[in-house]
Order: sequence, then structure tokens, then C-alpha cells
Amino acid sequence: MIRRFVISLAVLVALAAGADYGLRLYSESVVAGELRSALALSEKPSVSFGGWPFVTHLVSGQLPSASFSASTFTSHGVRLHEVKVSLDDVHFPRRRLLLGGGGVIRASDGHGTVAMTGADITSTLHHAGAPLTVRISNGRASVTAQGITVGLDLKVTGDALSLAPASTTLGSKSFALPPVIKGLRYAGVTVRGTEAVLTVSVHHPVFVVPG
Repeated sequence: MIRRFVISLAVLVALAAGADYGLRLYSESVVAGELRSALALSEKPSVSFGGWPFVTHLVSGQLPSASFSASTFTSHGVRLHEVKVSLDDVHFPRRRLLLGGGGVIRASDGHGTVAMTGADITSTLHHAGAPLTVRISNGRASVTAQGITVGLDLKVTGDALSLAPASTTLGSKSFALPPVIKGLRYAGVTVRGTEAVLTVSVHHPVFVVPG
């Protein structure tokens, strides 16, 4: 009798866990589709929710954490290679994760990275009318203009990326970095491998999702 009870209980737990997992995957897909519309992405981003069991968070309209990542898209004329953002204390209308639709998703804070390749920076500069070609390789950046190639220093100034060539003849350039989501601020930049990786902080982010 006890053995049957234990087996039955184990089956019920497994079914409940499976249903909870399936509901989480479905809700993540719904939000991914809405973020695609809200951020004008060419494809769905990857979305992940924290907290278990998920159904209790769904009912409360609050998640302890959530994260999303998206690759290769343009925001406000700036081409980005990859964006990764993790959010804490996420609030949402309870029916949204199941049914979708317009509304607002809010969070307390978060952090993440935004990556740009040399080609991304070059494309943005050309869009702004600056005939410069930027290359990033082996953790170093360089810029070519008028047949001259020199080293390049990158830094974040406010919400702009500043480019300082190692030659006064080329002159410094800068361009505004895109406010991918409301509440995002750029903190710094590091050149790694073939990318310029910008660190970001997020304070009270707001996602306005169209209906």
C-alpha cells in the first residue's frame, strides 16, 4: 500500500513538474514574440524566466528574475552584434504571459552587455557620414582613413561611444549609443577578441509592448 502511494505521488509530482515546465516555455515564447515587436527585432530573442515553481509566479504577476538576449539587429541607426540583459524583480499583468497583448512589463534593475564588431561600428560611422573603417582583432582596435591605419582607443562618454585614433590627423569621432530599452545606461567598454563589449546597467526598465 505504502509503495503504491509513493509511486502515485511520484507520478503526480512528475506530471506537475512537466506541466510547470511546459507553461514556462510557452510563456517565454509569448514574451519573446512581444519583445520582438517592441524592439523591432528581425527575429525572436531568447527569453528565460527565473523562479520555481513557475505557476505561482504566473499567478502573482511577479518573477524574481528574467533575462533575454538578441543577436544582430539595428537600433536607432546603430548596428549591434549581440545584446544580453538580466533583470531582477520583474512585474507584469498576470494574463499577459498566457494571452499576450499590449501592456507594460517593469523591473527594479538589471545588468548586461552589448557587443559591437568592427563592421558594426564602421556601418554606424558610415551612416553618420564618417568615412572611417574600424577593425577589431585579437583584442585590439584600429581605424583606417585616407589610406592610413592607426590604433584606436574606445571609451564610453555618457551614452556615446568615443573613438580616439592614435593620430591627430584623423581626429576623434563619437556616436550616440542606442537606448535599447528605457532605463538602460552604458557604463564602459572593453575590447575582447573581435568585439567591443559594452557593459550596461539597467534602472527601473520599462518595456511597452504593443497590443
